Amino acid sequence: MSKHPSATRVQRDGFLRRFLRALGWIGLVFWGLIALMGFIDMIRGYKTAGRVGDALRLPLETVDYAAPCVCVLLAAGHVWMLRHSRRLKRMAEDFRLFSGFFAVQPEKSIPRLAAGLNRSPQDVTDQLQALCKRGYFNGFIDHQTQCVRFYGDDPHASPLRAACCPGCGAKTAVADQGGVCRYCGSPLGRP
Repeated sequence: MSKHPSATRVQRDGFLRRFLRALGWIGLVFWGLIALMGFIDMIRGYKTAGRVGDALRLPLETVDYAAPCVCVLLAAGHVWMLRHSRRLKRMAEDFRLFSGFFAVQPEKSIPRLAAGLNRSPQDVTDQLQALCKRGYFNGFIDHQTQCVRFYGDDPHASPLRAACCPGCGAKTAVADQGGVCRYCGSPLGRP
C-alpha cells in the first residue's frame, strides 16, 4: 500500500532540508575561512610590499585576487543552500497548519483561513499555490469561490473531473466539457 503523495513529499523534503542545512553550514564555514585567510594574505602582501619598497615587482599577482573571490562565490552558494532549507522548512510548517485547518473546515475557504492565521488572503493564496505546485496538496485554487478544491473531493463542487484516457489509460483531470490527454493527446469525451 502506497503512502499519500503529500506524506511522501513531506518526508522527502524533510530529508532534503536537513541535508542542505548540514552541507550549507559546512561549506559556508570552510569556504568562508579560506576566503578570510586569502583576504588577510592580500592585506599582508600590500603592507610588506610597501615596507620593502620593491618597485620592480608587483605586490600581488592575479592568483592572489582570484582565490579569495572564488571562495566567496562558493560560500555564497552555500548561503543559498541554507536559505533554500529555511524555505522548505517554512513550506512544511505551512502545510501542517493548512492541512489541520482543512481537516476541520469542510468548505476550505481561503478568506476564513487567512483570518484565522492573521495573514492577508493574497499571501495565503500564494502559499497555497506554492504548496500545490510543490506537490504537498493534490488540488487547485478556485478563484471564483475563493476556496481550495482537492482532486478526489465531491465532483459537483469541482469544475474538473477525473477521466481515464482510452488511449494510454492515464488518469487525468479534465473540465466537464471534455479535453485531451496530457500524456498521449487522445480526446477525452464528455461524461
